[in-house]
Amino acid sequence: MSKQPWITNAKTDLLFIIAPTFVALVLAFVFAQSYFFHETTPLWAWVVFVLLIDVAHVHSMLFKTYFDTGSFQKHRILYTLTPLLC
Repeated sequence: MSKQPWITNAKTDLLFIIAPTFVALVLAFVFAQSYFFHETTPLWAWVVFVLLIDVAHVHSMLFKTYFDTGSFQKHRILYTLTPLLC
């Protein structure tokens, strides 16, 4: 069995990549009766939960591409030109 490949280390990866999704889901279940499933959901609540859930995949992509120096060096042109061209 091989060692688990972490982007930086287990603690940092779990805290910034995995945890935001689960924190957002727990908060959504905790506040489901008071804010969600009602037509009067405050805009701030919707934004917070959408951004918390959505940010998880953004952080994951950033860590796997731009913050991983080996990957960035290997694909420097692709990672630089893609955002500029889009």
